[in-house]
Amino acid sequence: SDPEDTLGELVIRIVGNTNPDLFTNVTLTGGARSQSSGGARVLGGTEAVPGAWPSMVALVIADGGDAPEAQFCGGTLIHPEWVITTATCAEFRQPEEVDVLLGIHDLEKDKGKRIRVKRILLNSDIALLELETAAPQETIPLFAGRADPGEEAVTIGWGVTDPDTME
Repeated sequence: SDPEDTLGELVIRIVGNTNPDLFTNVTLTGGARSQSSGGARVLGGTEAVPGAWPSMVALVIADGGDAPEAQFCGGTLIHPEWVITTATCAEFRQPEEVDVLLGIHDLEKDKGKRIRVKRILLNSDIALLELETAAPQETIPLFAGRADPGEEAVTIGWGVTDPDTME
């Protein structure tokens, strides 16, 4: 059976985890579950309404300049001190190399708030980034259940909405 690691009240089911010690001594709240799932690239997305996704963060190179040049991945604020992202966004990074950028909609125009990453916890699919200070942004709970066939889901992130114009 797959290991379940208890993070305070938050339980994250880690599918395919080979090291059950990766997520120990972490205190979060929420009482939710997250399940690993495969996915395809999103094409033809639409721009979100500004402020609609306050838990969306940009992962940026610490001391790397402005967001458009420094941004390398996205993540989701699941607790005031924790961000979840894919393992590929954090696997070759040290905490001191990463800032979390909050409160932005447009990477080119918005300034937002930068918070340093204190610690990175990895497993084969996900990474948890512990923040040095609590974020003031609204958090989003992890999905706690199963979706019915045909039920819609939302994927958010920064990218190109029109591949012809690269905008």
